[in-house]
Amino acid sequence: MALTDHRAACKRLAELYKDDVGSSAKLLTALTSLDANEFSMVCNGWEAVIDTPTEKPFLEMRLSGWSPTHKQAPQQLKRFWQALMGLDAIKEGRFLNLPSDVYLLGRESWGSSLLVRQCYRGLFNRMMELRSPSINSRFLITGTPGIGKSFFAIVLMGWLAKEKEVSMIVLDLEDKRYLFTAKGTDINVAEGRKTDFNEEIENPTTWCIVDTGTATKRAANTVMLSFPDRELYKEFLKFPGTKTLYMPFWTRSEIHKCRKRLYPNLGKQTVNSLLEKWGNIPRYVLEKAMDAVAQRSLEDAIAFCRWEDIMHCVGEPETALHAAHKLVHFKVAAGKQYDQFIMNMASYYVVDKIAEKDGDNHVKHLWDLIDLATGYHEPGTRWLTGRAGRAAPVE
Repeated sequence: MALTDHRAACKRLAELYKDDVGSSAKLLTALTSLDANEFSMVCNGWEAVIDTPTEKPFLEMRLSGWSPTHKQAPQQLKRFWQALMGLDAIKEGRFLNLPSDVYLLGRESWGSSLLVRQCYRGLFNRMMELRSPSINSRFLITGTPGIGKSFFAIVLMGWLAKEKEVSMIVLDLEDKRYLFTAKGTDINVAEGRKTDFNEEIENPTTWCIVDTGTATKRAANTVMLSFPDRELYKEFLKFPGTKTLYMPFWTRSEIHKCRKRLYPNLGKQTVNSLLEKWGNIPRYVLEKAMDAVAQRSLEDAIAFCRWEDIMHCVGEPETALHAAHKLVHFKVAAGKQYDQFIMNMASYYVVDKIAEKDGDNHVKHLWDLIDLATGYHEPGTRWLTGRAGRAAPVE
């Protein structure tokens, strides 16, 4: 008998231990925690003893040696969590400040402070309003790449623990999982593999935050943070109760507030010049303002994206080329719902470059498509005539 995949192996193990529920559950848990290489090693030996008296003893000895690889998280990450829990309050419109030698999520490159945007509170409040007592809460939060969805995870963790008294939060990153606990004075962080903390994730009082990856169907309340890519979250959207919310891009006042505090070496004129090109995207007007490769990527996107790619991004942004999102941004509707948007050109600069490349007539068609594709216009949104008679959005 060939154990071709996890499903076949689990089925075989369940059959073997159908009269011993305790052993079955323990061994299945160990089996499903294996990564691909570990699973292959177990199956190589297992297939050699299938249907022999040695099969059960082999599994019990082999799998008893495997256990979830929980360990204490790096000290910098633990210090971050302890400092976050020690804050008096996390208030929107202000900066979240940790001690200078404590870094956000333990990452020195992220620094020790972040601006708590007004929309962070709005999104959090909206999630709490949409929660149902009878079904798991699941939220997808997406929007224009580069606007700080990962930093929102930090604020979200703080508000969940401090305002909603959530005692277990699992942060699911691209290559690892971390379990943050806050139970009275017991504040801790454990590190594990992507297959660890399954017991906690099956607890309906746990919150799981998935940043850069895919989310599975578990009992925990789940928040998935993602750039616009339907392939990443199409399965997540099928789960009962999943709701999509959109994070707005930054206002200019937020950009300059952050510049003064966190990027004091960037002059106002420099940032304004980048805003005219990129639109209000902090990754490119603040964080990577002096990164020549990052700055060149806008010209690369303009050159690379065909007219059809830009049109596709307007009509179906979640299946568009990633490069097109540098040219076309999500403009979230005003209000407290965070569930409606229009696709907006990034800047006058981008519109002019597209017109130079593809012609004024194409730009006119672009606005026509925006009208048809969105079927929605935020009250007060205006479309002005830009240089040389070309259309461009105004905030």
